Amino acid sequence: RPVTRFGTLTKNYKALILPDETRITPDLEKRLREHLDRGGKIISSMYSGLQERPDKKNPPGMEPVKHAVHTANQNASAPPEFASDSAAAILPAPNDRFVFPEWGVTYSGIAPFDPLFMQSDRIGDFPEMPVTVIARSSFVTPSPGTEVLANYIAPYFNRQPKNVRFFQYLPPKDPCGQAAVTLSEQVAHVAFPLFAAYFESGRLEYKKIIAHLLNGFLPEPLVRAPGALSFVKVFVTRQKQRIMVHLISGIPENRTPQLEVIEDQIPVCGMKLEVRTNCVSRIYTVPEKQDVQFTRNGKYAAFTVPDFCGHTIVAIECGGEK
Repeated sequence: RPVTRFGTLTKNYKALILPDETRITPDLEKRLREHLDRGGKIISSMYSGLQERPDKKNPPGMEPVKHAVHTANQNASAPPEFASDSAAAILPAPNDRFVFPEWGVTYSGIAPFDPLFMQSDRIGDFPEMPVTVIARSSFVTPSPGTEVLANYIAPYFNRQPKNVRFFQYLPPKDPCGQAAVTLSEQVAHVAFPLFAAYFESGRLEYKKIIAHLLNGFLPEPLVRAPGALSFVKVFVTRQKQRIMVHLISGIPENRTPQLEVIEDQIPVCGMKLEVRTNCVSRIYTVPEKQDVQFTRNGKYAAFTVPDFCGHTIVAIECGGEK
């Protein structure tokens, strides 16, 4: 849902994520202006960053697509039209504009292609073959100085209803000259609803996009866990002169339509962890108080977490550090 209130804690964050439909209200505009003026970074997608409309609704063509988008052909005895035959985007309304110049893009409307594909040689560990964008997408025009990290590729044909379609697979055709992911000095923008698309499809490539953008904006995160299993979660809390690192290993399962259950605790062995801290006097597990050997890696304390099953806590004594 669109964010309407950020609170004063935004000043403590170096990077903010505005997912899919976070249009800019007057209050949010003020807070984001302060965040950007402090040098803060933003990752946004689809409509996020656009000015809020007076009626608080999406303009025609921007509402969620409930049915498959298809070409004008409705006669199953005739061949389908190529998607390129209807290549005009659904133009934006006059007030559909990005509020801040830091976005480094101009909103150009809804893409006429459905589906779209994207390809990138700039995003780390991204596949060479085109990746399907499963959700209806927008077009943006990069400003001078804005980098393009991924480009759209148009399909041969748009989706069609079952009574019209001539094909089961929609292959990619040619690049359509439109940016899928852009990067300015302070803002990274994904031109399709990445978060909703990931929630629906779980595509690993969407996760890699966010990981790449976060790594660029936060080159020195609080915690680094190289090679960690994807389902292991790491949380960090602080006590007086002590950092507490909580690790949870388990895979939620949809045992009912409304409930995810973690029933089995999964053993984790030899997990490497690095925690950013200025000084360390001792590292140990809680409550066992098993000492953990560590080394310094620049600003980080690096160590191997003792083998655990399901959950463990590692305490880092910081001496005089606050």
